[in-house]
Amino acid sequence: ASKQLAVVFVPATCVWLWREGHGRLLRVWIFWLVVGGGVLAGLLFAVFGAEQLLFNAWLVQSRNPWQGGWSLLGERLGELVRTGWVWWLAMGVAWWLRRKSGREKLPADTASLVRLLAWAAVWQAPFGLVASLKAGGGLNSLHALHYLFVAGLICLAALWAKMREGGGSGTPRAGWVVAAVAVLVLVECGRLTLAREVVWRPYRGLEDLVAQARREPGKFYFPWNPLVTIVAERKIYPFDDALKCLWLAKLEPPREAIRAAVPVGAVIIYHEPSQSYFAMNYFGRKADGAATKPVAQPP
Repeated sequence: ASKQLAVVFVPATCVWLWREGHGRLLRVWIFWLVVGGGVLAGLLFAVFGAEQLLFNAWLVQSRNPWQGGWSLLGERLGELVRTGWVWWLAMGVAWWLRRKSGREKLPADTASLVRLLAWAAVWQAPFGLVASLKAGGGLNSLHALHYLFVAGLICLAALWAKMREGGGSGTPRAGWVVAAVAVLVLVECGRLTLAREVVWRPYRGLEDLVAQARREPGKFYFPWNPLVTIVAERKIYPFDDALKCLWLAKLEPPREAIRAAVPVGAVIIYHEPSQSYFAMNYFGRKADGAATKPVAQPP
């Protein structure tokens, strides 16, 4: 309901069930998809209204501009190869073990699951690449590699178990290869963790914001954390990224309406440094000046 690209799981699972010969399950699956989707759609239309729902779920999204063409597509593919080198290596090792194991068949349930992940990747890849070229898209739109990676790990584990059971001459060498890949994966994960200064402890920042908003309702505006005021005050204030999407789609609301939706004199808080600050185009001295249109990334 929140990620449009998730719709690819519908054709992926239907094709998988059909190719696996599960005709009866396919009919049952389609039936429950229609029932579940119909109930969910009915609830959404009843709660939000047809006009509002179609405006937000279809019109705004359909008018998102393109970020680039073929050159950007090449950059995205390059990023995919560069950032997923450990995953590609793991899949390569899985393929190598497949050859070493004498092309023995995987267990039926394992092979079926691998095929499901492969179909999910096949259906997601073209949609993900297109989404990565639209405003707001990027590497987080490309999920296909994750499915292939998981499929590779499943093959790796199953084939390694078969080789150990068989006790063939290639087992020790295969063991060293698998160990080397595991070390590389751990080193890469450690490098990313250190580079991003990841702190492995429960995050309590949003709980602190909710407590702060409850102590002084109407005093704070969190443009990037609208859930805080929904929980604390049962009110919805303008969401930073939503304002940016509306502006990009040339559907910008009146500036006066945006400012009227926030309490007068509220303290504006961006809790994380990575947030875009787009809402600041409508508040403060800059919004009161001569500029008539917001910029994509305010200084």
